[in-house]
Amino acid sequence: VAGVPGSSTQLYHNSISLTGDRGAVASQIGSYGVAISGSNPTVELKNNIFYTTQIASGGGANAKSYAIGTASTTFTNMDSNFNDFFASGANAGGFRTASLDTTGTDFATLAAWQTATTKDANSLGVDPLYINSASDLHVQPTSPPVSAGTPLAGVTNDFDNDPRPASSPDIGADELVQATAGSFAAGTYYNASANGGDSLAGNVTITNTLYLGGTLSTGANTLTIGCNGFVSGASATNYVIGNLARSYCVTGGKAFDVGTANGYSPVNVNATAGTFPATFTVKAVQGPQPSVNPAT
Repeated sequence: VAGVPGSSTQLYHNSISLTGDRGAVASQIGSYGVAISGSNPTVELKNNIFYTTQIASGGGANAKSYAIGTASTTFTNMDSNFNDFFASGANAGGFRTASLDTTGTDFATLAAWQTATTKDANSLGVDPLYINSASDLHVQPTSPPVSAGTPLAGVTNDFDNDPRPASSPDIGADELVQATAGSFAAGTYYNASANGGDSLAGNVTITNTLYLGGTLSTGANTLTIGCNGFVSGASATNYVIGNLARSYCVTGGKAFDVGTANGYSPVNVNATAGTFPATFTVKAVQGPQPSVNPAT
C-alpha cells in the first residue's frame, strides 16, 4: 500500500497467503502479507486475513516473513480492526513498524502490536485454517475467521458471489454461507455449513461443499448438490431430511445422505449411461414397509 500524502486506501475482505521458500538469495529484506509505506498514511484495514509461513533459506538475518509491516511509527490515520494476522515458521517476524527495509521494530505477538499501535482490538492472531494455504483459501466450519468480522457497507458478496450476512460476516475473501435464524434462503451457494435443525426456505443448490453438523430439513423444497459438489461430515447424526438431488455430469456413483426423523438411510446411486448433465433426486420416507418373503 503506497501511503502517499493526500491518499486514502481501504482494504476489505482479502485473503492473503504467503507460503514456500523465497530461496537462498543473500541479503534479502522481509516479505509482508501487507506492507504500508509512508508516514502516518490514511489506511483502513477491515476483515482481512494476512497469513505467512514463508521461509527464505539462506536469505540472511533480515529475510523475515511478516503478517503486516508499516514504515510509519505514527498510526492516528490508520483504522485497522477485525483482521486475522498469522506468521509462523523459521523466518516468522510477526509484525513490524518503523521500516519496510532492513531496520525497524518487530513485534512477535498480536498483543504487542495492539499495544504499539492501539489498533486491532477485535482482530485475531491465529491460523485461519484455510482448506489449503497454497492453493485453496476458502475457510471451513472450524476456521476462527468464520463469523468473526464486522459488516461493511457495500460489501454484500464474497469472491464466489456468496452473500455476506447483515451481521458477523466471515473475515477474509470467503463467506461460508450459514442459515439465518435457522433457515437457508433460496439460492445457489459455493460452500455452506448447516447445523442441526436448520431448514430450507426455498430451493438451494450447493456447487462445491455442504458441511453437515446435524440434520438439515428441506421441507417441500429441494437441496441440490452440483456435479462437482460433495457433502462433508455426513453420518448417522448428520444427514438430509427431505428432497436431496445430485447432479451428474458423467457416469459414476454418488452418495445420497438422507434419512428421516427416525434415522439415517443413505443411498448410493450409480449412473451407468444417459444424457448429461442429469439430476437424480432421493427422499427417505418414514412409514410401514411391505412384508417380503425372503424365499421368494
